[in-house]
Amino acid sequence: MTTATVSQRIVAFLIDLVPIVFVASVMGILWRTSSLPAVWMIPPPVVGAAYFLLRDVTGASPGKAALGLRVVAKDGGESSVGQRVLRNVVFVLGPVVAIVPGLKTWMIVTVPVSSLVLLDFVFLLIQGERFSDKMAGTKVVRVSSHRAA
Repeated sequence: MTTATVSQRIVAFLIDLVPIVFVASVMGILWRTSSLPAVWMIPPPVVGAAYFLLRDVTGASPGKAALGLRVVAKDGGESSVGQRVLRNVVFVLGPVVAIVPGLKTWMIVTVPVSSLVLLDFVFLLIQGERFSDKMAGTKVVRVSSHRAA
């Protein structure tokens, strides 16, 4: 088991974007064209937030699984579901704040909160691991012989 490289993690993340971009696009079209009352339809930001929060719940997101990567505890043992969810909280803070009803200053709050994702990415580039991994006590490792960028 070796620690995943930054490039492997970026490729895995890009793969992870494919299903949510597709689902969000379909949902957006349905939201604009459906005659159903909007209250019965789940807003795309809610679906996106749920996907990113839970994408590693089994130990590997779709992108990680495709590249033979897995989220484990810092000591190399099995990570808990709580750790796997905690490491992705940064991805849902922006969408959650954006959909809070009545939040009149959403731009003032959402933009800085969403910037945490960028900060997390900077940590990955500079230190080889996300700040969220440090907070959750996790790391991403390569567990198979898959080849990645």
